[in-house]
Amino acid sequence: QVDSYQRFLGDHGSSAAEVVLRITSQLINASMRDMDHVARLSNDTFALLLPGALLGDGLTIAERLRQAVERCRLPRKAGASWFTISGGVVQAAEGDDLRRVLERARTALASAVNQGRNHVVALDAHGIPIREFPLALA
Repeated sequence: QVDSYQRFLGDHGSSAAEVVLRITSQLINASMRDMDHVARLSNDTFALLLPGALLGDGLTIAERLRQAVERCRLPRKAGASWFTISGGVVQAAEGDDLRRVLERARTALASAVNQGRNHVVALDAHGIPIREFPLALA
């Protein structure tokens, strides 16, 4: 999810907000394998489906994506602007349907946003937070 998207839209206008979404989408697509899928769930929220990926793999991808977005700068007349994203990562458990997986992903995302945004939170199949985050990736 693009953090504070509505505020960014209000502060910088729709053209700049569209650039943010385009950049985010490009970075997501660059991080995906051929078998992965992405969907836009709302104006500022994307979902990635990574078939066969382990929870740690998803966490690594989300953290790399978060770091890549964090490094982006949008040149503006009044100086550079930047934006961040937050992510929720979950792994489907046996018997899960899409609704249950998305519900856990929304819970993980809400936890990331509540930690101050610009975070990634992973929950295991039981909704328990994973405490070891790969924060210093090469």
